[in-house]
Amino acid sequence: MRCLFRTAALLAVALMIIAAPAVPARSQSEIVVTEATDNLYFLTGVVGNVAFLVTDEGVLVVDSGTKPSHGDAILEEIAKLTDKPVKYLIFTHYHMDHVLGAQRFPEEVTVISHENLPGNQKDFNGPNLKKMVEETYPARIAEAEKKLESLEGAGEEELAAAAKDVEQLKATLAEAKEIVLVYPDRTYSDEMTITLGGHEIRLIYPGAAHTSGNTLVYFVDLRAVHMGDMLFYKRHPYIDWKAGSNTENWIASLEKVATWDVEVVIPGHGELTDKSGLTWKVEYLSDLRTEVGEAVKKGQTLEEAKESVKMEKYSEIPWSYMLEAGVEAVFNELTGVQR
Repeated sequence: MRCLFRTAALLAVALMIIAAPAVPARSQSEIVVTEATDNLYFLTGVVGNVAFLVTDEGVLVVDSGTKPSHGDAILEEIAKLTDKPVKYLIFTHYHMDHVLGAQRFPEEVTVISHENLPGNQKDFNGPNLKKMVEETYPARIAEAEKKLESLEGAGEEELAAAAKDVEQLKATLAEAKEIVLVYPDRTYSDEMTITLGGHEIRLIYPGAAHTSGNTLVYFVDLRAVHMGDMLFYKRHPYIDWKAGSNTENWIASLEKVATWDVEVVIPGHGELTDKSGLTWKVEYLSDLRTEVGEAVKKGQTLEEAKESVKMEKYSEIPWSYMLEAGVEAVFNELTGVQR
């Protein structure tokens, strides 16, 4: 029986990860499915990128989107391609844009993650979601209602927009109360192999990197790998200091994956790529460590480092608001701040 943790939890439609700025979510109408390689599909439009492998024996899915209805949408897309059942759901890590669709998967699906993921879910997702549904969204609703009242006598278009904001916030909160955090049925420590429909799929723990519990999903015979959030491709990444990030090992892990027999690289965020995407992320993280390291050598405080580290080489890529959190994570790592 799957282990479920029921909580008064926020439906995090636009929230990518705990304690980080929100990444704009895409609507289900924008869901796009692409065949990355033979019967391995790449699904976008649910914030965290999903992959699924279709075989004669069943289907293996990697990650589940940002909200329960994303789980429904993923299953609908799979049903368009096969009538075989989903056998496995792999979590690449605990962040909400990768796990909150899981409650809509059938009970018989085996959910698998690294052994550190359940602790991360309990420590971060549970209490933070509870706080958001009990405090954050009620406050936002009250603020939106106050704004609507203040617009009495305004034009119809402005009133309609404000009323819609209130309606959407209330709908989000109502759906939030039905959220279920799904915990894995099985966990592994270093590596685990699944054989499905003649395919070998290795689940590999790279060590502490983006978080303390990431999983790389290596489709060996297909020469493909789902990196989860070990790869934000041409995006500023979130570096989850509180959940055990380590950028030095993150870089080493990316370099190691680049030695594997891989042609298709699926990022947690960004477009489908190949090994060049791994190289790009190595350069980004190395540059970030260099710039933060220079700030540390100058004796700058954390706040000063946040101001001085510009990463101008990457000024044109999306999600620049992630940079400040990244600077803080690397600063803490280099100066030995206790978590």
